[in-house]
Amino acid sequence: MLRAWGGHMVEATFVVYAPKAQLAKVRGLVRSQSSEAVTWRERRSFFGSEFYVTGPATLAREAHELAARLLSWPDRPI
Repeated sequence: MLRAWGGHMVEATFVVYAPKAQLAKVRGLVRSQSSEAVTWRERRSFFGSEFYVTGPATLAREAHELAARLLSWPDRPI
C-alpha cells in the first residue's frame, strides 16, 4: 500500500507472512529494523503471523527484503 499527499509518496507498507516456526527470527529482525521512520505491527493467526512494515519506501522495502531472505534461507546468516 502506498500513501501519497500532493503527488509525493510519503510512506509504503510491505507485508511478510511468517509461519510459527520462524516467528521469533522474523520478529527480531523486524524489531531491529524499526526506527522512528519505520514502524511495524504483527497480525497473528493460527499458523503464523503477518508483519506489516510501514515507512519511507526504501527503508520499508529493505526491511521486507531482509525478512523475505531470512524466510527463504533460514539457516543462512543475513
